Amino acid sequence: MNKYFKLLICALLLVSCSDDDDNTSETYFYTADSQIILNDIQGTGVTQVTTGDNLVFKYRYAEEADPDIADSGYAETIIFEIDPSLESFSYSDEELSTINAYFDRFCFCAFEGSIPIVDGIIEGAKVSNRKWTVSIDVSFETYSQTVTKSISGSFVLE
Repeated sequence: MNKYFKLLICALLLVSCSDDDDNTSETYFYTADSQIILNDIQGTGVTQVTTGDNLVFKYRYAEEADPDIADSGYAETIIFEIDPSLESFSYSDEELSTINAYFDRFCFCAFEGSIPIVDGIIEGAKVSNRKWTVSIDVSFETYSQTVTKSISGSFVLE
């Protein structure tokens, strides 16, 4: 009996140490000659990237849907735009509205549309013609809760 108990403990340890993060991804990219516009969907503004004169930065976090769970899967984005002539930038609090900073959530949940980000700081520096280092430390209201996001990464031209 002792042998089976040891096998059970080993099996439980292997399962508990498995990597559950394989179903998540984060992407950091930006597009040139773009702009952010708000489309009206169900009386709520939703961001869309179209042709324009700016650089549009987009951070995306996603969790793949589990085929065994109905309506699973989740994604969120933070999006903003800047003047392409800048070599670095720093926008905080109410200045964030000038760069059209928004948070979007995509899930099987209540539809809120794009949420304006007006608290926190977004700053970045150009590394090369195809790469920026950007730091995002913001908070906003969603579903009547304050959500804080802190993200830092290298955004690459798409």
